[in-house]
Amino acid sequence: ASGDDWAALVDAVDRAGKMHVAEMMRSRVRVIQLGPDLLIFEQADRFPDDPAPEIRQALFDVTKRRWRVERGTG
Repeated sequence: ASGDDWAALVDAVDRAGKMHVAEMMRSRVRVIQLGPDLLIFEQADRFPDDPAPEIRQALFDVTKRRWRVERGTG
């Protein structure tokens, strides 16, 4: 179910007008763990920048809750 939950979150970010972040979530993030206000992900590309801060902010804007967004390995 977490794949569906992730897709729904990405769509919500997209609908909120944050297309850039939604695209980053689709192409650059491989979900390791998704829970209530928690996202642990593996970066699916070799870009040196960390997408977590932008994703964290977009999730807060969409859900009005603070998220723990962290890079992990899985």
